[in-house]
Amino acid sequence: SSNLGNKMLPKKHILYGLIFSIVISFLFNLTLLEVGLIFLASFLLDFDHYLYSVFREKTFSLKKAYLGFIKKGKKFRRLAKQERRNYVSGFYLFHGLETLVVLGLLGFFVSDYFYFILTGVAFHLILDYLHCMQEFHYPLKISVIWDYFQFGKLKKL
Repeated sequence: SSNLGNKMLPKKHILYGLIFSIVISFLFNLTLLEVGLIFLASFLLDFDHYLYSVFREKTFSLKKAYLGFIKKGKKFRRLAKQERRNYVSGFYLFHGLETLVVLGLLGFFVSDYFYFILTGVAFHLILDYLHCMQEFHYPLKISVIWDYFQFGKLKKL
C-alpha cells in the first residue's frame, strides 16, 4: 500500500513545477513571464478537481473539496491494485491530451505564450501519468474523451 509520500497532492505539483520551471528557465533563457506561465500551469491544471467537487458535491468550499479528495484517495488506496481498476475518483476535464492539442493550436494561432502554458500542463500530466502507473498499474488521464466514456462504466468512490 502507498504511504502519504506517494500521493500527487498540490504541494508536490507546486514543488516539482517550481524545480522544473527553474531548470527550464536556465536551459532556454526564458523571461520571468514565460517561466511564471510554465510554473502556474504545472499545478493550476488541478482546478478541474475543484470544478468536479463543485458539480458533484454541490459546494464551493475549497477546503471541503480538498478534504473530500483526500478521503477518496484513502478509500482508493485501501483497495487492492487490481480492484482499483473498477473505480474512478472523478472526471477531470483538463487532464488529457486534448488539452495539449487545444493549447498547441492556441499557441500557433493566437500567442506563443500558450506554448509555455502547454509546457507546464504537459509536465503536470506526465507527473500524473507516472503516479497512476505507480498507484494503479494502468494509465489514467490520457484522454478526456476516453475518460468520459470510461467514467460511466466505473464505480464512483
